[in-house]
Amino acid sequence: MTILDRHLAVPLVVLIIAITTNFGLAFKRGMDHPLESDAFYFLDIAKSLAAGHGYTVRAETYWPGQPTMRRLPGWPGALAPILRLCSDASPDTIARCVCLLLNVAAAVLIALLTRRITGQNAAALFAGVAYAVHPVALHFAYLGLSEPLFLILVLLGLLCFVYGGRWVLPGFALHGLACLVRGNFVLWIGFVFLVAITAVLRGELVLSRSKIAVCAVGAVLFVLPCGLWLARNYQITGEFPVLSTLRGQTFYGGNNPVVAHTWEFWGYWVFPDQVPGETPMRELAQSMSEYEVDTYYYQKGLAFLHENPESVPQVLLGKLVRAYLPVPWKPRLSSLAASAYRWLIYLTAAVGIWMAWKRTSAVYRLCLPAMLLANLAVVLIFWGYVRFSFAFEPFLLPFTGVALERAWSCWRSRA
Repeated sequence: MTILDRHLAVPLVVLIIAITTNFGLAFKRGMDHPLESDAFYFLDIAKSLAAGHGYTVRAETYWPGQPTMRRLPGWPGALAPILRLCSDASPDTIARCVCLLLNVAAAVLIALLTRRITGQNAAALFAGVAYAVHPVALHFAYLGLSEPLFLILVLLGLLCFVYGGRWVLPGFALHGLACLVRGNFVLWIGFVFLVAITAVLRGELVLSRSKIAVCAVGAVLFVLPCGLWLARNYQITGEFPVLSTLRGQTFYGGNNPVVAHTWEFWGYWVFPDQVPGETPMRELAQSMSEYEVDTYYYQKGLAFLHENPESVPQVLLGKLVRAYLPVPWKPRLSSLAASAYRWLIYLTAAVGIWMAWKRTSAVYRLCLPAMLLANLAVVLIFWGYVRFSFAFEPFLLPFTGVALERAWSCWRSRA
């Protein structure tokens, strides 16, 4: 087998397994099943864009036909041209197929990233397959959510970073585009510079003037996509910065007396209408704009935290438990299996980090802690949810691959 064959074998195997699992499970569950929850609203915006009606929600909204800022433009913007090209097909099916294909590509990219930062083909194979069969990833892809697109952009950015040289600036740009899919990722830029400064002070990193200049230009490229979105929202509201008008609903929904004192919702989220004494959102929308409702809910969340400081520790603890402790609140066979798999990822990744952290790409050792800190900040500010933690967990898989490769080598030597 030639070197080229060996390099192609791993992504090819991962590709075949990822296609089989993603589309096999999707066809079993039904490709034409209507999208729900967030995916429904993303698709509605994409259909509006494809039809030339602008960035609006036209169904199930309190502000029909008005420019919306509640959901970020990355996923709808990616879907819109595909919907226009495939105008005769079911939009739900098209969105689901695109999401599944992105999830397949994410598995391959994880394998390629693992090989690049560890230098091990076997570890790359194990990491890619671990993602290809990840039950949470498969579930999100089937639902048509934005997570696969987010992972694609971040993984491509990380590959650019670890290749270095002229690829660094495109890496910053790709991470900036990822912020248009998950706006909370904008925190990464601050944390990565904090981690880098810490490494410099500890003598683990030397920054030349040229590297500092590249990072400065990279920071501009990182914030540019969000800057354009903020400028668009400023034209609508006259306020700055407005990244998403779901901020207040999300913040208040995760910081209120219900999630603080009710076991069923501890550390989780409830729709603000479920908070006792709260004015229904439908009534607020009759006299408030989308932005004004967002601000109202944000202030309500701040008021709860200010007036109930004794509840803050238990709320924060609940958020961490709900996000990172893989124990299903309402046990079912599927949720138990997914939780068990997440435990396996955590344990093997911990072993892999212990074994190979110092031998891993120095750039990855900067990016990964920054991503973890950004993810922790999002969970602690808003609420504990597997969709938040999943935005970080796949980047542990290179270390899972290292641990599984070592276990496989030990088993083969003994056999």
